[in-house]
Amino acid sequence: MKRKIFTVGASLLERNGKILLIKERKRVAREKWNFPAGRLHKKESLIDCAIRETKEETGFEIKPLYLIGIYQCQPISGPEAVIFIFKSKILKEKLTPSKETLKIKWFSIKEIKKLNKRNFLRAPFILEAIKDYNLGRKIPLKFIKVFK
Repeated sequence: MKRKIFTVGASLLERNGKILLIKERKRVAREKWNFPAGRLHKKESLIDCAIRETKEETGFEIKPLYLIGIYQCQPISGPEAVIFIFKSKILKEKLTPSKETLKIKWFSIKEIKKLNKRNFLRAPFILEAIKDYNLGRKIPLKFIKVFK
C-alpha cells in the first residue's frame, strides 16, 4: 500500500504572550484552529513555504528566526504530515486573510489549552510546539540545507 505524506511549513507568531492561530475554510479543518501553515510546493524551501503560507493566510510578511521542531502526524484516516514549525517575526502586519481563512485570532496559552480540551485544535502538535517554544527549543536555520 502506497503511503501519502505531506511536508508542511508553519509559523508560530507570538505577541504580548499571545499566539496567532487561524481557522481555515477547508472541510477537513472546519472549526479547528491551526498555525498559519501549508504544504510545501515543488522546488520550494521549507523556510519559503512558511513565509508564503503565512502571507497567503494572514497577509503578514514574516521572517522565520529559527525552527522550533519537527512534528509527525499519523491520523487514523487520511494522509500523514511532517510539519516544520518556525518561530517567526512579523515584518509587516497588514491583515488581509485569503478566501480560505475564516478567522484569525491571538490566543493566550490558557485559551489554547481550552481549545485543545474542546477538540478545537487541528492537531496535537499545536500545543506541543507551543510547549517546545516556551521551553526555549531552538534549531538554527543554518541546519536546514536545500540542494537543487
